[in-house]
Amino acid sequence: MSLGVNLNNNEELNHAYGKLTEGGHILRALGKLPWSPRSADLVDKYGVCWYIYVSQHKPD
Repeated sequence: MSLGVNLNNNEELNHAYGKLTEGGHILRALGKLPWSPRSADLVDKYGVCWYIYVSQHKPD
């Protein structure tokens, strides 16, 4: 199971990525997917799996 977090912008994504990778490990480095301009999969230092991303389109 992974926790998915939709972040508001690249600045927030970079901050979360930096914090979550401290003592953890990267499963899929920051990159582009068809549904997200930037996203990553990682495991934090406590063994929690994360999927962090910025949405392609923001809801109104």
